[in-house]
Amino acid sequence: MLFPVNAMMLDGIIGNFQDGIWKSVKRILIALMIPASFVLIFLLYYGSRYGLSSLLDISLPAYFKDYKEETMQSPVESGIYKTITSEKIKFDGLFDSGKECFLSIDPSSMKAPFKIYVYDMTSFFNRDQVECLYKYPRQYQGCYKFSDCGMGPEIYRINGVKMDINQDQLCDFSVRETHMFSLEVIIHYKLLSSPYRTLKPEEADAFYVPVYFGLHYMCDYYPQGSGTWMLQHLFSFLTHQPYFNKGLLHFTTFGRTLHDLHSDVIPVIQNYHANSLVFMSIEDEFEPNWIDFIKIHDIRSFTLPYPSYVHLISCYSTNSNQTSFNQRNDTTSRINRGTERNVFVLLAMGQRELTPLRERLESQFRIQTDESHEEYFNKRPVGAKEDMVLLHTNPCVEPVIHITTRWLTNSVFCLQPGGLTPSRKSVYDSIQSGCIPVLFKDSRPIILAFPDKIPYKDFTVTIPEEHVVTNTTSVLSYLKAISRTRIVQMQLNMRRVQKFLQYSVMDGVVRTEHDDAVKLILEEIGYILTINNVTRNKQ
Repeated sequence: MLFPVNAMMLDGIIGNFQDGIWKSVKRILIALMIPASFVLIFLLYYGSRYGLSSLLDISLPAYFKDYKEETMQSPVESGIYKTITSEKIKFDGLFDSGKECFLSIDPSSMKAPFKIYVYDMTSFFNRDQVECLYKYPRQYQGCYKFSDCGMGPEIYRINGVKMDINQDQLCDFSVRETHMFSLEVIIHYKLLSSPYRTLKPEEADAFYVPVYFGLHYMCDYYPQGSGTWMLQHLFSFLTHQPYFNKGLLHFTTFGRTLHDLHSDVIPVIQNYHANSLVFMSIEDEFEPNWIDFIKIHDIRSFTLPYPSYVHLISCYSTNSNQTSFNQRNDTTSRINRGTERNVFVLLAMGQRELTPLRERLESQFRIQTDESHEEYFNKRPVGAKEDMVLLHTNPCVEPVIHITTRWLTNSVFCLQPGGLTPSRKSVYDSIQSGCIPVLFKDSRPIILAFPDKIPYKDFTVTIPEEHVVTNTTSVLSYLKAISRTRIVQMQLNMRRVQKFLQYSVMDGVVRTEHDDAVKLILEEIGYILTINNVTRNKQ
């Protein structure tokens, strides 16, 4: 018997049938989404770490539309894998790259213990990062000045510094608005003008990769994850280079601490290819867990000096008729020797990172000022001296740089409490100013530049941090206990190594050897080449 079916019943039957199908489809979709999500996460994370980015069609985010979209094309289409180095790098007005920043001759013809080839990479890896930092800095708007080969504009000069009491040599220095994170730009220029450079990759023993990860770290323009994207394309570039694939030495500069190389912004150390590069940074890793990670994964690195405000110009003999470079300029100053300095202990410090150590140190200073050295002592009797002065500073402000360096050159001891990192840029500023650095040891290792070559114990003082924090040590009493003979000897020891902890002003003069930190950098590279047994015999 057939039951009568009206329209309402038919709609209900069809509706139930459709609902059943939709619920089944939803269950299937949900079941598929879970494994699909794991696959996507795997590819996104391990793509950067293990070179699997080719499995994904990673397109450039919309934020990058005006920042080198062509680098997402194939190597042939984009041209980012070119190796032409005969053209000098031009920075479109972002750098004042005058003739002094480059050699006037082909450095390939100059003899050197080994040769370095500097990759000519697309501007996204270097020049564009400088432009981004000028326009969109995370902080310190207007502080980043990379003119004069990355060293910044000159403020004044220090004339006639005697480097060794047993020699008749005086040296002139230039004080500049050099940013503490300008190392990538400075080293890039230094190697472009080095006698160790070759324009022929087939002649090279080592290869320099000019990628400005440190500047990218500080730019606020790029979206989250851009560092990973940049990293993928760096290693995509390198794996298309025959000499990288052959395992020849490749090295690069990171203008921040090594600790920042495993941050969420720039996850370099976690990358599968990271141990194929040697990293030069301004401070070594200091956290125990990451120190172990770096050792396990054979990440190679060494520490360079922070770029100081003070740069060597030239040296000359007092017995010759040579005219000091500074005698042809008006904005000069003389650096004080030990007995002429009228401040015994100086602490130059901002208020940005008030750690327990810094707070306790601050409490020991009765005199605190933000005045210049001249302004302060003009109010004091002639010949007045101060035991302890705390100078309040503000980073990146040109008058403050001027003020700070004047205080440094008139102080005997300069306190160097660590902040977020164990060391700081002021250590190198004080060395260049002839002020003995006073370090504070906590649980973190203090690793300064070239520790195997520079005998820091001969011209620094180290105080256990806990002695200050627990009020068991008066810094003034501790330093007053050091004999005057020992102080003079430390000042002399410091002058002997001073020039190797700074980056000399580039003047376009062809030299057969570097006379600054780059000399020790090249010695480190030469040592690595020797260990790797890849140095070629030069005729």
